Amino acid sequence: MNINLAGFTTTTEKKKKTEKPIIPCPAEAVTSFVEAKASFESAEGVLKATKGILLEHASQEFWKLNNQRASQGQEPASTAEMLGDNVIARITCARIYPVVTDTAPLVSIVGEQVAQKGFRQTFDFKVEGAKIPATHAQTFVDGLRDLVAKCGAGEAVTIKAGLLHTEQFHTERHKLLTPEQNMALQAVCPARIYVA
Repeated sequence: MNINLAGFTTTTEKKKKTEKPIIPCPAEAVTSFVEAKASFESAEGVLKATKGILLEHASQEFWKLNNQRASQGQEPASTAEMLGDNVIARITCARIYPVVTDTAPLVSIVGEQVAQKGFRQTFDFKVEGAKIPATHAQTFVDGLRDLVAKCGAGEAVTIKAGLLHTEQFHTERHKLLTPEQNMALQAVCPARIYVA
């Protein structure tokens, strides 16, 4: 059976691991970093587990508190405090929500009326300008500009323009630039370099 899969982007196989070259760095700094990282990751695991337990208990109390406040005509609290042994922690409910893509579960929980009153449809388009053929890019932008003007949607459309490195630049930069130029370029167009 042959299924025509033309037109889809294909993934490439990951490169096999190769032996990494060694660069000279102070051994004490490397050792200190690796040990501190291990200690941090251990503490981070404990913090994450404890935070999860506290969040589960505190959020239930937080919703009860704000339901009570709202039913008494008070503003809901955005932050509440929790007391420990000579310490205070806080729980905060920020006005940050994800976009709900499946409305059925939302409506089943809050009902149609609350869903319509508390939510509105949103959408984003993303156009990767670098993927538009250069010979058609200006025509595309002109057409989009005309459509935005025709619909009176100038406030709704924003643009983020800049220069994006080419696929080849990441490896070619080591041939084209000196180490000093590569270091200086980090201030303008930083490559993601991290220590692990």
